[in-house]
Amino acid sequence: MKCLHKYEWVKLCRMHLPQGKGILGYWARLASKVAFRKGKAIYCGYKSEIMPGMWVGGIVGLKSILQVKNRAEAINIMNKLVQLGYIYYNIEEKTKKLTYCIKDWVFKCSGKECMNGIIYTTDGYGFLCLPRNITSRLIKQKYVFDEVDAWLDLWCHTSFEDPNNAFSFLAPIVQYGKMGAVLTLETLGKRWQWEKTKVWRFFKKHGDAFTVYRLPGAYGCLIFNKLFPQGKKGTMPTTEEITNLIDKLRKVSCWNVRYGTGNEHINRMVAYVSHKVTDFLLSQTHMNRFRALKWYPNKPKLTSKKAIFNEKDMWDYAQNAPENMEALVAISQQLANIIEDGHIENRILQNFKGTIGIGLEEMREGFKKMLPTVTELIDKEDEGKMHIFQSIMQVICLMPYMEKSSMEVSRYQMFEYKWFSSF
Repeated sequence: MKCLHKYEWVKLCRMHLPQGKGILGYWARLASKVAFRKGKAIYCGYKSEIMPGMWVGGIVGLKSILQVKNRAEAINIMNKLVQLGYIYYNIEEKTKKLTYCIKDWVFKCSGKECMNGIIYTTDGYGFLCLPRNITSRLIKQKYVFDEVDAWLDLWCHTSFEDPNNAFSFLAPIVQYGKMGAVLTLETLGKRWQWEKTKVWRFFKKHGDAFTVYRLPGAYGCLIFNKLFPQGKKGTMPTTEEITNLIDKLRKVSCWNVRYGTGNEHINRMVAYVSHKVTDFLLSQTHMNRFRALKWYPNKPKLTSKKAIFNEKDMWDYAQNAPENMEALVAISQQLANIIEDGHIENRILQNFKGTIGIGLEEMREGFKKMLPTVTELIDKEDEGKMHIFQSIMQVICLMPYMEKSSMEVSRYQMFEYKWFSSF
C-alpha cells in the first residue's frame, strides 16, 4: 500500500492495536469501536441516530472498551481525552446512556448510510484511519508518553514508497517531517520526554513491530515498520542494501562538504536528492509489478465487461512469450514518459506565465502547424521511417489539436485506417 508522507492520515489494522496504558492507546480503542457509517443504535430499548465516529452505550460497555475495572477510572480517562481535544461525550441522567464522538474521525473512511444494518465494526477486522498529526498536541504540551503512545506515534509517521525518501522504497519507514528520515535516539527521547536508554529498551521490547538499523558514524538510525501493510509480503532490507543506497545518494549529491552534524547532513541529502534515485526506483518497481502481472500502483477501475475481457486478453498475450511481455513493458514505459512530459509542461504553463510560459505556448503553436496528415504518417510507415506505434501515439496525443482541414479526414474517418483499428 503506497503511503506518501504528505498524506494526512495512515491506516492501522484493527488486529494490530497496541495493548497497554496510554492516552493515545485509550483513544485508539475508543475509535476502533465507533460507528463506521450513519445508522441507528439501540440501547436499553431507546433508538438513537448515529453518525460516523460515534458510539452509544452504557458505562459497563465503556469500561470494557477502555479495559479498566471501575467507573471513576473510566470517567477520568474520558475527561483527560476531552481536555486534550480528542473526543467529547455526554451521559444522560435519566437513562444513563453514554454517547461519545471522535473529533479526529477521518470521514473519508466512513461507509454508506444504513439504517437497518450493522453500523459498528467487527473486532479485529478492517482498519482504523489515524490522522498523522494526532500526536502533535501531546508534543506541544510536552506530555510524557507511555509506551502505547510512542508506538502509535511511530505508526502515524510511517511512509512507504515516497519519492522524497529513497529509504521508503526498501520498506515502510518512520519519518518526522521533511528533514526527519534519519533519526537518533536523542531526538525520539526529546520528543517523548524519555531518556535515551528508555528509548532503546522500547525498541528492544517492540522488535516485532519496529526494527532499528544503525547507520555508520554519527548519522543516526533508520526505523522500519514491520507490520505496515505493503500490499505484498514484505521483507526488511539488509545492511548491504541500505549501504548501497547511501552510496547512490552520495554519488548524485552535490554536497561534498558537510555542514552541521552528521545526522543533519544525511537528512538534507535524503530530502533534496532522493528524487534523483527514486525516479529509477519507481520505474523499477513499476516494471517488476508489471512482469508479475500486477498493476502499479493501483488496478484501474474496469467499468464494463469489454474492459474486463480486454485486460484478461492483455495478460494472456503477455504470458504467451517473453518478447510479448517485453513489448508491453516498452509500451508501458513510453506511455508513462509521455504522461509525465505532459504533466510537467502543464505545470510550467500554470506556474510560469511569463517568458517561459509564453515561449512554451509559441512552441506548441508552431508544432501544431507542422502536424503531418494521416496520409503522410502512413507513407512514412511504408517507407520504414516511422513505426506504427509512433504514429498511433502521435495521433492520440495531438487529438485535441486536430482539425478536419489539417488532417485531411475527420476523427471518425480515422478509425477506418488499418493501423488505427488494430490499436
